[in-house]
Amino acid sequence: MNKIQDAIKISINKSIGECKDPKCIKFPQKVFSQLIARNIVSIILGEKLLDDDEIINTFASLTSDITRVLKFPPILNFIHKSIQRQFTIIRLKYFNNFYIKHRNLIFERLSQIIEQREHEKNKLGDAWTPPIDILQTFINFSTEDNSVDLQLLTDYIIEFIFISVQTTSDAIIFILYEYGARPEYWKELIEENEMISNETINGYLDFNNIDKMVKLDSFIKESIKYWMPCVGLQRKTISDHFTFSNGYQVPKDRNINLYIANLHGTDQIGRKFDGFQYVGKDSSTTKLGEEYITFGRGKHACPGRFFAIHQIKLIMYFIIRKYKVTTKNRSIIKPISAGHFLLPPSDELIFENL
Repeated sequence: MNKIQDAIKISINKSIGECKDPKCIKFPQKVFSQLIARNIVSIILGEKLLDDDEIINTFASLTSDITRVLKFPPILNFIHKSIQRQFTIIRLKYFNNFYIKHRNLIFERLSQIIEQREHEKNKLGDAWTPPIDILQTFINFSTEDNSVDLQLLTDYIIEFIFISVQTTSDAIIFILYEYGARPEYWKELIEENEMISNETINGYLDFNNIDKMVKLDSFIKESIKYWMPCVGLQRKTISDHFTFSNGYQVPKDRNINLYIANLHGTDQIGRKFDGFQYVGKDSSTTKLGEEYITFGRGKHACPGRFFAIHQIKLIMYFIIRKYKVTTKNRSIIKPISAGHFLLPPSDELIFENL
């Protein structure tokens, strides 16, 4: 827990730095992808790689480089539904130089780290202390006959990057856009921050401290709801047909999307942003329900939401503690609509030391 907080502080200092004078960040996506990537590198591969800019750049850009391929229009589905899938796999595996470059670098770093750890383990014997990171956990569970399947391990790491870095960095940007444009929330959020800081031991937060961030948690939840896509969570009808309670039937193999904006209530006329509406209610950011499906619902709900929100809270805690954050002219930033998706704009954020 302490090492994670140290890594976050280092990441914030490297990505944002000292802002004695107001510092304008014109492309927040790039900066916060780097910030999140640096922190994720520390958690997965260990804190020794916090200064490895090459691997951090790979963690930061891998998802966007992969999604370039996935954005190819599904026109081949008109011939046969399997052709588009095979075409995408072939492009990723053989023709996406960015993906191949990222994968080779991750494989190379994994080889180096594992070799170094094996050397230290053999040299020190029982005196060797295993590092506390996700890689070591993978090694412990995947090792058979003192060997590690590096290809499989590389794929696991890539999957973790794909689902964690860009989604988390985008969420941070969404929250900061709302925070920077809504000064009416600053006083109470800073007061809560100060109260929790006074309860820390040697400046480090524990889980009890994080649980007390009730106003920040509410603000995060409201921000995320406003920046969710209008529709999503696509599901395919696999039975012969599906009948809704109103009698409407969906034939087999049809795709269904949920109208998320309606479930979240953000499409209502006159509905205003209410950052503290969940304070005092049993409605934390990780708790799902019919009116909040950011992370899905039921047995298919995202299990990584606890990790993601934990990271977001810690990062927001340290940012609020160190900086005054504003949008340009303190204007409300609106997401970019791309079909039924909402994308983060490139509007600048301004940071200044408190």
